[in-house]
This record gives sequence, structure tokens and C-alpha cells, in this order.
Amino acid sequence: MRIQVSVNNILNNKYYDPGVRSADGVYYAARLPQNERNFMFNIYIDF
Repeated sequence: MRIQVSVNNILNNKYYDPGVRSADGVYYAARLPQNERNFMFNIYIDF
């Protein structure tokens, strides 16, 4: 049995991806907000 805990963006900072090069702010966003803090729990069981 294996248990795994993952935390992304542990300090809950706001950060952005620059988006596509041809962003015009209408059809394509110039900045894309990224995920806030999140947790993931996994349990693996081998028989």
C-alpha cells in the first residue's frame, strides 16, 4: 500500500501564463490565470 499527497501552489500565489503570441485581448487572452492552491491524495494498493 502506498499513500501519496501532493500540493500545488502551496503559498497560493497568483501567477499567469502569458497566453498565445497573437493575443489581442478579444478572442485570445493576453494572460491566463493559473490554478490556485490545490491538494491531491492518492492511495495505491497492490494485490
